[in-house]
Amino acid sequence: MEVAHNFGCPLCLDLLHDPVMTPCNHRFCRPCILRACGLGQGSCPLCRGELHGFDPRVAPADAALVAQMAIALPQSVLAARQSQAPCLLELIVRNLYEEIPSHNESPNKWTIWIAFGGLDNGHTAQMIDRVIYELPPPGKQRFVTTYPPFFFLSRRGWTPFTARCNIHWNPILGMRPTEVDHSVVFGQNGNRSVHWIDVDRAALDTLGLGTLANAPNGAVQLQLPSAVSMFNALGIDGGSQRVSPGPVPGDPLLSRDRFLLEVVVGNRHKVSSGLQDGDRC
Repeated sequence: MEVAHNFGCPLCLDLLHDPVMTPCNHRFCRPCILRACGLGQGSCPLCRGELHGFDPRVAPADAALVAQMAIALPQSVLAARQSQAPCLLELIVRNLYEEIPSHNESPNKWTIWIAFGGLDNGHTAQMIDRVIYELPPPGKQRFVTTYPPFFFLSRRGWTPFTARCNIHWNPILGMRPTEVDHSVVFGQNGNRSVHWIDVDRAALDTLGLGTLANAPNGAVQLQLPSAVSMFNALGIDGGSQRVSPGPVPGDPLLSRDRFLLEVVVGNRHKVSSGLQDGDRC
């Protein structure tokens, strides 16, 4: 499709979709500039101007340009562009670290998992079939497969390392496996890495995730009920039960409204003194 100069994205060369303006006054599709920033691009792709303080995820849409496009272009063209544009989701790989004293093994316990920023575990489980973590030698198990809903792996190790995450998607999405690397950090807040994933809108609708497919902006960030409101709805006073040390800045997975609950599994044992030799127990 031939695109008017003022309405074209310089990155995808298509009609601007959910346009945002950088501090240097250049316009891009939100998904396009998000993808560029996710690849480590710290400057404008056109003029190389610094993008300090510019966050494409929350930058307001260029309302003036959107209004101009609505006047100058047929609605059928705008609707077609909307339907063709992929849905951009924020994939977060996260690891936490805990030091646990031990006499016979490493005291460093790490935990890694995968989630979509702003989405609940149910949505993640619908989209991802399994995650295979590739760990460096000399571990006993180099490849570990994890399954929904948390894609969670916990081990002990002596030194920080890089884990390769092979993400296998629900076949309905028609996506090849995605391979991302994550640096497992042994520190107070562990580490998080962010990757932007393009997902076909029609495939999301097939999975019953039409809310995501029809999101008005490129990066989906749903507002989920806070842990406080859910506790209150159950008649539980969660105010005094918060035991997490506080939020990790910019991390939707560890917010101030998260609670850490202790689940205890135990057993009891009793010796009966009334049994005789040969009796069944």
